[in-house]
Amino acid sequence: MQTTRWIISILLTGFFLTGSAAPALAADRATADFVVVGVDEVIEEDLYAVGNSVDVRGTIDGDLIAFSGSEVRIGGVVTGDVIAVTGRVVIDGTVEGSVRATAGSVFVGGEVKRDVVVVAGQTEVTGQVGRDLLVWGWSLNLAGAVEGVVLGQTVGATRISGDVGKNVEMTVGSLEVMAGASVVGDIGYRSPDPASIDDTAEVGGQFIQRKPTRQNVRLRAVALVGAIVSVLIFVVGGLGLFWLAPRSLEHAVGSVRSSTVAATVTGILLLPVPVLIPAVVATIAATAQPDVAFPLALALVPVAVGVACLFALASVAAPVPVLTAVGRLIAPNRSAFFGFLLGAGIFFVAMLMPVVRWIVFSGVVVVGLGSWVMGAMQARGSSDWEIPVVIDE
Repeated sequence: MQTTRWIISILLTGFFLTGSAAPALAADRATADFVVVGVDEVIEEDLYAVGNSVDVRGTIDGDLIAFSGSEVRIGGVVTGDVIAVTGRVVIDGTVEGSVRATAGSVFVGGEVKRDVVVVAGQTEVTGQVGRDLLVWGWSLNLAGAVEGVVLGQTVGATRISGDVGKNVEMTVGSLEVMAGASVVGDIGYRSPDPASIDDTAEVGGQFIQRKPTRQNVRLRAVALVGAIVSVLIFVVGGLGLFWLAPRSLEHAVGSVRSSTVAATVTGILLLPVPVLIPAVVATIAATAQPDVAFPLALALVPVAVGVACLFALASVAAPVPVLTAVGRLIAPNRSAFFGFLLGAGIFFVAMLMPVVRWIVFSGVVVVGLGSWVMGAMQARGSSDWEIPVVIDE
């Protein structure tokens, strides 16, 4: 029942994070590079704050909904809930409601009288949490006090040296129960490695290690069927390129066979594109005026997503000329269709090898991307669109 309640809470958190951007009728709005609520200032309603940083030193008699590029810091008092999307959350003051945050790091050194629900790379609690703590992220350092339960998952380490009023149930990379820790209930954790427990730590209930869950037979069957379907889609898509763009494909295959090094260099130069475009979009949004930064980001996000989708589609098509060239090299007297199928067969065998698969896949995608670009440039410069002689060997 407790878990179900928190799943619903998390879903509602996602709704509020996306749906609360439009201000209610009884709310205040603040947009600036630095949104500051002064020490003696009292805001007697909800506050919607957008800025590079949000610093609450006074009192907000309501909720705080904050979108910040760098930091949301609460050193004063918030009588309601705090909902934040930012790079860093620091709570040194008092939040009388709950805290729900998505951030790079979250530090709770003050008091949160209700729940803390965070998705963060690093979470550290040295203060007080009045009810439950739910954490999903890289690491958790609990040195303060949580009166309720501690739930969630960390990829890295979870360290407990504080007080927990009820149970701890975590999926962790590693668990350390350190000196000074006091857990009234059980400690249940899911990890491949046993926990490190200090002799002075106090655990009122049971200490239970659960092994990481394995996929059941149905899930493995679904994964196998999915892999087979993916292979068939790739083969059909590759053969479709022979029909949709035969000349472009021939030029790309010719580039692989005649200028492998140049195709590789070209492919490497293309790799930063899916990262560069979102970075440019983020820079434009960050350097714009605060009151237009959020709408501008919403307008530019589809551009970044579109570029990423096009690059993903190009990555799927990239192996086709490389695999065709490999197949033609092995069987030079057979057709291009046969060469592609032969190369694809070798490629899929390589994908079954744990370490080799990533090396082969990366190399094929890089060379393939470069070959398509070089082939297009060669085709554009060719007046009669002749197929390179090297392909007809």
